[in-house]
This record gives sequence, C-alpha cells and structure tokens, in this order.
Amino acid sequence: MHPKDFDTGALADVTCLAGDGRSTLVFVRDLPHAPQEVWATLTEPAQLCQWAPFTPDRSLAAVGPATLQMTDDGRTQRFAASVLRADPPKLLESTPGAMIS
Repeated sequence: MHPKDFDTGALADVTCLAGDGRSTLVFVRDLPHAPQEVWATLTEPAQLCQWAPFTPDRSLAAVGPATLQMTDDGRTQRFAASVLRADPPKLLESTPGAMIS
C-alpha cells in the first residue's frame, strides 16, 4: 500500500466494550486491499511511519513488548506498548503504555 493509494473512506464502525473497570474500543473496517498488505501496513515499522504518528522499535506482528517513538517539533518521546494478540493477517490486539522517561 502506498500513500498515494490512501483514502480514509467512511468513518469506521466502533463498538465500546466495558468490563473490569475498563473500556475497549473495537474498530472494524473493510479495506480494498489484500489482508497481507493491510497486516504489513499495521505491523511493519517502515510502513507504519508513513501514516501513524509513531514508529515502533520492532515489527508488531508478534506478541510482546515494544517501544513506540514519536517525534514532534524536534522533541522525541518514547512510549511503552504491548502486542497482546497477533494472528496474521486477521487479528492484532495491542495496548499503548505510559511515556518512558
């Protein structure tokens, strides 16, 4: 997927699930691309940095901790994150974490 192919399209269907004192947002989108292309766009640092406000320190295609780096106005901040579930190319569940000082 290339930036020139990017089209935001209609708003995503979103469901809010509440439980255990927490809320989880579930976004569902039907995209006109092969699942493997979408998976790479969501998980690979070289593709993520083209559209997301962060760059991860590793591929997000596998379960485990990761560090997300955001740069704005010359300032760089790092955030802990975790991939909780990964079932390529169907399911990706992750959580952002706190800023790393």
